[in-house]
Amino acid sequence: MLLLGGGQGLLGWYMVKSGLVDNPDVSQYRLTAHLGNAVLIFGFIWWTALGLLSTPKPQQAGLNSFAYVLSGLIFLMILSGGLVAGTNAGHAYSTWPLMGDSFIPAGLYSLQPAWLSAFEDITTIQFNHRIFAYVIVALVLTFAAKALKTDIQGPARIGIFALVGFLILQVTLGISTLIFYMPVPVAAAHQVGAVALLSASLFVSHSLANSAE
Repeated sequence: MLLLGGGQGLLGWYMVKSGLVDNPDVSQYRLTAHLGNAVLIFGFIWWTALGLLSTPKPQQAGLNSFAYVLSGLIFLMILSGGLVAGTNAGHAYSTWPLMGDSFIPAGLYSLQPAWLSAFEDITTIQFNHRIFAYVIVALVLTFAAKALKTDIQGPARIGIFALVGFLILQVTLGISTLIFYMPVPVAAAHQVGAVALLSASLFVSHSLANSAE
């Protein structure tokens, strides 16, 4: 945890070094690395705190593995949001559910090599972030339905409802950020919502890993 904290300071310096002097922009790669490390530190602290407040018990392997996958995907979506912020890709298409006149916009993966588009082409970056969101919505709702069918109780049940609630809030904030053309307060709330969603997912993962079968 201390090493990650020290690394965050170095990443912050490295990020600022790429801009904010003559041009008020920084590298999207460095910004995303700085954001990702911050989220890792937060997640590490949150998981450690949860461990101090609970007593380990047998795992519910199926649901717990699903919850871990969700946490990982939410983290990746946060990283994709860092690329959106770092390239100002949110300004490219301020419509939803379509991007312009179609769901799949023209020019996707148009850079050479094609994989570079995922990191530097603003159309592709925004499209990928949207698809990430759709996948996570589908998986969270599937996970919640599956978990609640088991009549799960205790902290895990509360966490599942919190997860769904934060998901709805995050989707609402994400759409609002787009259609209102990236207002800073809404965009900032969207970033906070992403961390809240990850927190709920980690809480569910930890609760399932520490609940009796």
